[in-house]
Amino acid sequence: MRLYAAVLVVIIILAAVLFRKPSGITGEWNGEYGFKEFWRTAVYISSDDFRAYEDAGVDFSDLPKVQGVLEFHKNGTWEFYIEKESAMEGNRGFVDDILGDSDDEDAVEACEEYLEALNDELDDLLEVFEWSGDYELDEKEGEITLTINKAGIGSVSKNANEAVLSYKIKDGKLTLKIEEADGDNRISQLEVLGLFDEKMSR
Repeated sequence: MRLYAAVLVVIIILAAVLFRKPSGITGEWNGEYGFKEFWRTAVYISSDDFRAYEDAGVDFSDLPKVQGVLEFHKNGTWEFYIEKESAMEGNRGFVDDILGDSDDEDAVEACEEYLEALNDELDDLLEVFEWSGDYELDEKEGEITLTINKAGIGSVSKNANEAVLSYKIKDGKLTLKIEEADGDNRISQLEVLGLFDEKMSR
């Protein structure tokens, strides 16, 4: 009987460890970002192009959001990236808006070719949003010091690329705000995307 009780206790402890949600800052945080900001951050579509598309009837605010993931790992590293499938859904909505109600075969074919071209560019484009580095957490001050080892495409100097973020966790939501950032870390790319404007969730 004691053996069964001991086994049961071990199983309960293992289940608690394996299936509990991460506490504190550690773990995966998810955010949703506007399709227009996604493309604008990547400097793929110019402001003039955006205006032309809007004049043609594209409502960027109504397009599917792209999903971003910010992870703080237990080993003191962090990363941010965009989920590819959500970007592809945004591309489809964008091309559908361009096409509108037209059933012209040439227009449909042209839009399908444009969609294929957009999706073909995605792997390279998504590298712009692959950020990573190290972090230190000051729970007392409510601050995170990020060292940025990779900012978009390519590596950056570890010695000169830090940002201090204030953070708050409430009701499963994470809010980040830039307190300090040196001039070389290119963190403004993530500002344009909206990373610091919206609360992220588990």
